[in-house]
Amino acid sequence: MRREFKVLLTLTILVTIYVISFSNPTPSLAELNNAESNPVQYTLEGLTRSPNVRMTTGSLGGWNEDEWVPFRLTITNTEESVQVVEAAINQEYENDGRYGIDAFAACFAESADCGSGRTPTLGPSAIGSGTLWRILVNSSEYVPIVIFDTLPGGVKTIQWRTGDLSVPANGSLLIEWVVHLAKGNSTNLACTGGSPLGQCSPQNIPAGMGESSWPGRSLQVRATSPIPGERTVSIDVAQKTSACIIATATYGSAMEPEVIYMRSVRDEMIGSNEVGKTLVTGWNTFYYSWSPPIAHMISSNIFLQKISKVLITPLVAIIHLTASIYSNIKFLNPSIASITAFLFASISSTTIYIVIPIYSLLVIHKKKF
Repeated sequence: MRREFKVLLTLTILVTIYVISFSNPTPSLAELNNAESNPVQYTLEGLTRSPNVRMTTGSLGGWNEDEWVPFRLTITNTEESVQVVEAAINQEYENDGRYGIDAFAACFAESADCGSGRTPTLGPSAIGSGTLWRILVNSSEYVPIVIFDTLPGGVKTIQWRTGDLSVPANGSLLIEWVVHLAKGNSTNLACTGGSPLGQCSPQNIPAGMGESSWPGRSLQVRATSPIPGERTVSIDVAQKTSACIIATATYGSAMEPEVIYMRSVRDEMIGSNEVGKTLVTGWNTFYYSWSPPIAHMISSNIFLQKISKVLITPLVAIIHLTASIYSNIKFLNPSIASITAFLFASISSTTIYIVIPIYSLLVIHKKKF
């Protein structure tokens, strides 16, 4: 009986393997060669600033919130006849309440600027020399279909899609555009007047919820069907250290003198060397794990902003003392200066905002009981 059971089990496994193999056949060598010899090829590139400015199919570094990142899709035809194709691109827009790319425009330059050699600026309908919600097809503005799409895992994207495009025989077609990196505590371009995406929310991106807060290490722009294969270019989310979001929410802007000063002490003093960068990175990992919801509450309530300004005053004083400590011992060793300044700021802040309040509560409780 046991032998018969083993034979039956073996036959069952073999039949299952056969059925699975039959249902999902492995592509033949001829099929693989045919895929590789597709007469129409697609290359998706973006502009990186780091370590030097250039177009690349890899990751894009050196970008910050409220900047416009150039992209290019090259469609190459190796046939002797014209090929008619369509193109579609997904650009990650929202993930768990954080906003990445909130607009695109018909503007392109292989430099850190866009359009007529100037830095992109938002006008009534144009970015630099290009129009919002359009792309460039062989240097001419083109109006694509624009929709919201949702990827597996729940990431929401802004997708643009073309109609039929003709790629000349033995030639190529260029599609160029720029994407806008969403800025916290600012207008959400996807949901403003004139957007083809219609009525959506929020109209304003909350403080601390812009591109710098994007979950993970990168924000992706990827080709989608009908473009075959996997073509993705990632924008490095490297600006999580760019702002103190609670201070930004308190003062109403990242450009307020107090916020700029705090940021400069952290990045240009403490974070000016490798040891300091490690300390700052560790602090930011901890800080951004809990601060965005608090920053959101403060930015949306004037009364809380006033209270926060009072509460943050000791911190501003601590930062000034921290800068003084760093400056006075930097000549000895920059790394030691960073460690000393960081420890002073950490211990002082913990004492004022945690130790003293807890001690005071314990004293009051002891007197009452």
